[in-house]
Amino acid sequence: MESILEWLCDAPIAYNARPCAPDSPALEHVKARVQLMDSLRSMLTPEQTALLDAYDDLSDDAEDDFSYRKFVYGFHLGAALTLEILQGRDALLSH
Repeated sequence: MESILEWLCDAPIAYNARPCAPDSPALEHVKARVQLMDSLRSMLTPEQTALLDAYDDLSDDAEDDFSYRKFVYGFHLGAALTLEILQGRDALLSH
């Protein structure tokens, strides 16, 4: 059974995320990476392409794990901050 944090982390955010502007640096970076990868793949043999695909799969798995761990850390940090604020609410309001 998937935990709530796993579900939240894996939930599609595309519907809630702000779209990138067509000329945003982030979008340009993605386009450049795709173009470079397409150029590289066009020069590879089928065996080299299979190796690159295996590398990409492992890289994606590692990135997914790292993203999940960052999400959980941030969520826990936010929850701890909320608890600290709520527990010290009287001290915060007296100033």
